Amino acid sequence: MAGTGTSVRRPLLLAASVVLPVGGAVAGNQILNDGQWSWWWALIAVALSAACAWVTHRLTRTAKGAAAGQSVSGSTVGGGVTQVKGVTGTLRLGAPSSPAPASGPGPASEPVLPAPESGQTVTRSQIGGEVVQVDGVGGDAEIDR
Repeated sequence: MAGTGTSVRRPLLLAASVVLPVGGAVAGNQILNDGQWSWWWALIAVALSAACAWVTHRLTRTAKGAAAGQSVSGSTVGGGVTQVKGVTGTLRLGAPSSPAPASGPGPASEPVLPAPESGQTVTRSQIGGEVVQVDGVGGDAEIDR
């Protein structure tokens, strides 16, 4: 997740999201000083506003590939299935549980937990464990199983 720019740099971006608007307000206040236009302050105010917009974009963007769907279809899985997408913060799922012993083919199942609005689906599959689907984590999340 370090490639998404949100794990280590997130506290710095949060601090910048507080400081930059204040700096922009101070710079904007200095543009007209004692009836005189100060163009340097105008340039500084515009630069700080652009930096604030960039920080906002970095903090609110979705993870790369988050729009793509995830599916398991027509499969036999001896353990569990975990699908994770749209994570822009940190996520810890916990230690994986021991896989269920492989037995003969179980009964065919209809779609398990279909979620077409999020793009995460498990259909026409035999799952020996649990199905976990996580979508849209914007901050810290811990899922212990």
